[in-house]
Amino acid sequence: MTAIATPCPRCLERSEHQICILHCDLGRFAFNIRKARVIVSDGRLPHAIPPEVVKKLLELNTDWDADHLDHINPDEPGIVAQRVNGLVLFDGVHRAARTLRDGTDFLAYMLNLREADSCIIVRDIAGVSTSVIVREIRIILGDNPDAEQIDIAIAIGPEEDPEEVKASIREQLAENENARIKLVVNENV
Repeated sequence: MTAIATPCPRCLERSEHQICILHCDLGRFAFNIRKARVIVSDGRLPHAIPPEVVKKLLELNTDWDADHLDHINPDEPGIVAQRVNGLVLFDGVHRAARTLRDGTDFLAYMLNLREADSCIIVRDIAGVSTSVIVREIRIILGDNPDAEQIDIAIAIGPEEDPEEVKASIREQLAENENARIKLVVNENV
């Protein structure tokens, strides 16, 4: 008899997100992960991030799932960006959480303030309508005309209904635009 493992829901929904919209104590902003990955592919070396800093980054990036930690490769460096208010974890929240849990070093590429600013798509979108997000999605679609599908992660607070947010965005997009995006809503950020 062969046992069939139940796949992790996070593993099933995860993909190469190109855009992430993050709501944290520093405000709400959207950044282009793909662009950040291109910037850090310039030959720079990753840095070990001290555990106390990792802990603070995880307090700001609360959208991680403890059940998913064993499914990721903690040796792949994340991306940490310098912002005016401090560091922000652009990429690698589950890797950071796993290294903290396991007591190992979290390695991350560092973006300076100028590099981080170049990855910001929308600043401080808290309290604005989804039309701002739609405008930015259209810019991304225009910048990536050959991409068949672009995954867009949207982090929302506990007061927001994920289905209403997705419906509001999709209502404002044309059929061909909707066909090219996959909205992934991460709740309770």
